[in-house]
Amino acid sequence: SERLSLVMMDESRYQRLQLMDGLRNQSLTYKEISEVMNDLGIVTPTNRHYTANNVERSLMKYRRREGRRLSEPHIESTETYQICFYET
Repeated sequence: SERLSLVMMDESRYQRLQLMDGLRNQSLTYKEISEVMNDLGIVTPTNRHYTANNVERSLMKYRRREGRRLSEPHIESTETYQICFYET
């Protein structure tokens, strides 16, 4: 999909980030989000428990990526070729 090719992120990682972003949008602190992630048994991409710092950095990078993805200009191009054969 276009989203995956743009940010080179696997689907499970994208879902974790969406979950954290949704929790943050519900006014949870980074510490509270890390506790929710750990209580759900969700680990970082390096198989560690989440900390408030992990959550903050992950969300910062995720939001930056999403901002770039949404602001990328979508350029469409059409090329026409003309092939000429010459007899010698």
